[in-house]
Amino acid sequence: MPGRPRIPTSLKILHGADKKNPQRFRGKTEPRAPTGLPECPAHLGELAREKWDETVSVLSEMSLLSRAERTVLEQFCIAYENWRQAETRVDMIAWGTLLLKLNNELGLSYVSRSRINLATETKTEGIKQRSRA
Repeated sequence: MPGRPRIPTSLKILHGADKKNPQRFRGKTEPRAPTGLPECPAHLGELAREKWDETVSVLSEMSLLSRAERTVLEQFCIAYENWRQAETRVDMIAWGTLLLKLNNELGLSYVSRSRINLATETKTEGIKQRSRA
C-alpha cells in the first residue's frame, strides 16, 4: 500500500473534518474490533506460551488488545520462540527482523505507541452522539 496510512473516520470527526464537509461522512461506517481477550492457541510451545501471557497482560493494560489481534499475536509469539531457539546467526537475524515488525504492528515499541491516538471517554461519547443525529 503506497502512500500515507488511512486516517480512521472517528479520528477525522474528532478533528472536526465532518463540519467542513459533512457529505463525506454520511453513511460511512468502519468495522470495529470485537471486544474481549484472545484465547491462547493450544499448539504454542512453552516459550511462546510464556510470551503470549506476558504480551496479553501488557497489551490489555494499554487497552490495545481485542480478539481481532489473535493471529498477529500468535505469529509474534512463535517468532519470539524461534528467535530464542535459533542456532545460527542468519536464523537469529531473520527471526529478529520478523519479531521487530510484529512488535511494531502490536504497538509494543515506544515509537509505534507514539503513533497511536486513543480517544478519551468523553470524546468517544461525542462521536456516538454525532453519528446518531
